[in-house]
Amino acid sequence: MENLAVCLPLAVLSALAVHASDTIEFTNRVETFTNLQGQVFSQVMLIRGDLDGVVWRKEASGGRICFTNLSLGFMAYLGIPTNRVQIARTRAAQSAQEHSRFMAERQAGAAADLAAREQARKLWLAGAPDRELLTNLQKDLAAINLLQSQINEAKAKLRWAKAIISDFNSANKRNDYAPHAYVKQTEQVKIEEAQTRLQTMRQEFNRKYTLEQRNRAAALNPGR
Repeated sequence: MENLAVCLPLAVLSALAVHASDTIEFTNRVETFTNLQGQVFSQVMLIRGDLDGVVWRKEASGGRICFTNLSLGFMAYLGIPTNRVQIARTRAAQSAQEHSRFMAERQAGAAADLAAREQARKLWLAGAPDRELLTNLQKDLAAINLLQSQINEAKAKLRWAKAIISDFNSANKRNDYAPHAYVKQTEQVKIEEAQTRLQTMRQEFNRKYTLEQRNRAAALNPGR
């Protein structure tokens, strides 16, 4: 059984349109015949003949038999001009050319898409070291900012503690029974040690990263 697209693929039918004047209509014509490949079509209903072949139906089946696959005698019997064979052959050649061009364009598009994806992959891989460096930079900067925040908080607490204790001692200056309050010096030492550690971290940060890299990190962390 031949498919409707045997003679001319559907992709190019629009480019090689068949006009109404090129169509030969058959009305309830049932025939039995054999094509040039030896395939027998028994009691099939012929629908029409166009520039490519004869369209037939039988129950739920159907198709188109290309004129190049029919004998000239059978075509004459049907009243189909025999020059349709050459027309069908030319149209089939045009169809093949269109199909080849379509496949070539699709393959070229696929190759271009593959090349673009490969280029994107290479760019991604090439940028991996820079992304890793920026990630490490952000981690180091976050650690510095966290320590600075902790120092600021510790200083604020120490100032409040000193103010409260000073007020308490002043209020109880003449009270011999009131204890004398004071702030442990170790709290101040802890802050000083943290400040020293912060200074070291900043020096190491500036040593590891260029100014451009630090500016990029600052842009990603506005307000810090």
